[in-house]
Amino acid sequence: SLFHHFQNNVFHALFAQGGADAQIASAPAEAAQVDTKASRVYVFVDRGRLGHQHAVEGLIQSGTIRLGAVEDAGKIVFDMSSFTADTDAARKYVGIEHDVEESEKKKVTSTMRGSKVLNVERYPTATFTIESAERLATKTEAGHPQYRLQGRFTLCGKTRPLSVTVAGDEQQ
Repeated sequence: SLFHHFQNNVFHALFAQGGADAQIASAPAEAAQVDTKASRVYVFVDRGRLGHQHAVEGLIQSGTIRLGAVEDAGKIVFDMSSFTADTDAARKYVGIEHDVEESEKKKVTSTMRGSKVLNVERYPTATFTIESAERLATKTEAGHPQYRLQGRFTLCGKTRPLSVTVAGDEQQ
């Protein structure tokens, strides 16, 4: 199914700002707003229905996270109409090196947003309701803390469990 493909094969990173860190303006376990101007979603789409690999960039419409929370840890709403295929930033982030023609980027973006894939006209947002955001013992290579976000992800009207690891850049 589309959801299974999206959940298991495409979520390369949940957020990124200039690379790998979600910008969260608060200390762990306090409700913090996701900085929607600085944060991006980068999605790796592996071979499959679309024929070859793609990198997708999207925006977060709104979000709150309580890093370190073991329950009721927040909610992130994704602006699905902003998802764009093969942007330079997305390709760099997910490690796809070959170039893509502008016409191909537009065609893939149109197909992805269309009624047979994400159907953004009917489902303009996707939502990740975060049940827990537990800090992991390991840090990123840059020394940033990592968190396991577990919850329920709703895409195209279907809700499934989702667990992702993210890096946090905690700021005052």
